[in-house]
Amino acid sequence: MIRTVQSAVLPGDLITPYGTTIDSRRKHENPTALGSALVALAVTAGGTSAAAPAKAKKAMMPTFSIISATSNGMCVTVKISRPTHFRLVKPVYSNMPMLPPTEGHMHYILNGMSNFVATRDATTALSHRWCGKKQGVKMGKDVVLVYLATSEHKPIPGAMKHQKTVMVK
Repeated sequence: MIRTVQSAVLPGDLITPYGTTIDSRRKHENPTALGSALVALAVTAGGTSAAAPAKAKKAMMPTFSIISATSNGMCVTVKISRPTHFRLVKPVYSNMPMLPPTEGHMHYILNGMSNFVATRDATTALSHRWCGKKQGVKMGKDVVLVYLATSEHKPIPGAMKHQKTVMVK
């Protein structure tokens, strides 16, 4: 649909798809019209030209994977790949700073959250080990859960959690 602009259009003015003119020399009833425009036409001395809006960078989701989860006697060890699109930052346990969702640490959990000890299981290390019954290792199936955590010790929203089962004999 073609719309008519009611005011004079000068070189350097932008015309939105809504037919309004954006110009810093004039006041507008809708100053946000430019922000909502998908494509704007720039008026030049020689005519008009299409100006594509700058594309917003899509944030890449942090990822990692479990390389191995093994047992040796009454010890369970898990190794992970270095997370991508994520900077590992040493965990803090009081007066936690607010970090962006691309920064934080790892949470390693063995056999459920009731066994999670933040000072032991929240770390920047790419491997983690539990030994003995006091650290939650039991005979038979032990389940390891690993996820990326915020500076507030919460899972990074949208990031994958990885789980492996290990047999302890």
